[in-house]
Amino acid sequence: MKTIAVYNLKGGVGKTATAVNIAYLSAGSGQPTLLWDFDAQAAASWYFQVENSKRKKASKLIKDKLALGELIQGTGYDRLDIIPSDMSNRNIDVNLTGVSGGKLDSWLSMLSETYGVLVLDCPPTLSELALRVLKAADAVLVTMIPTHLSFETYRHVTEMMEQKKIDLAKLYPVLTMIDRRKSIHQEFTASCRKTLGKTPIGFIPYCSDVEKMGEFREPLPVFAPRSPATLAYQLLWDNIRKKALRRR
Repeated sequence: MKTIAVYNLKGGVGKTATAVNIAYLSAGSGQPTLLWDFDAQAAASWYFQVENSKRKKASKLIKDKLALGELIQGTGYDRLDIIPSDMSNRNIDVNLTGVSGGKLDSWLSMLSETYGVLVLDCPPTLSELALRVLKAADAVLVTMIPTHLSFETYRHVTEMMEQKKIDLAKLYPVLTMIDRRKSIHQEFTASCRKTLGKTPIGFIPYCSDVEKMGEFREPLPVFAPRSPATLAYQLLWDNIRKKALRRR
C-alpha cells in the first residue's frame, strides 16, 4: 500500500479538494483506495456525504474503544472507501500524547491488507499527528497558492521535516488556484522552481468548477469530466504515480 499525505500549515489552499480528487482518480485507475479524513472540519467527509455516528467517533480509535474497520464507510464509488472525520478529531493530539508511534504503523499495516492506496487529508496544523503522518507517508503533497505567504509556509514545512530528519525527497509542492490573468500568479508559477527548490508535481488552475464541488458534493471528474481543473488533477495523479510512488 502506498500512503499519500496531503498537508499544509495554512488553510484555504486547496488541500481537501486535492485529497478528494486524487483519491477518486486513484480508485478510478483500478486501485482499491481509502481516504482517511483526519481534519476535524470534516470537509472531505462532507464532500462524500458521509459522517460518523455518535457511537463511532474517531477519537475512540486512539483510546482502543473502537476497531479501525468499524470506522470505514463506502463512498458510493467503486473501489473507494473513506474513514470520516468528526469534531472529536480536534483533540487528536491530546489523545496521541503518550501513545506509541507504532500505533499509526499498525493501522497502516492493517489497511494494507485491503487497500493499494491510502490518501490522508491532514489538518492544517503543526502537531504530533502531522509529524507521525509525515514520517509514515510515501509521498507528502503540500498544496499552496501563488502568494508570498503560501510559499513561506512551504519553507516552514521543509524546515520542520529537516529538523525531524524526515526525508525531503518525498515532499512534493502542488500549486493550486492559479489565475493566469494575474501577473503575480504568472511570476510565482514561472519562478517556483527557483523559489521552492523543486518543480511542483502539479499545477491546478483557478476554476469555478472546483468551487462547485460543494454544490454537487462530488469529486470534480464526476460532474465536470472535461473541466480544465479535472484535466489538471488527472495530470497530477499521473505524476504522483510516476514520480512519487514508484520511487519508494
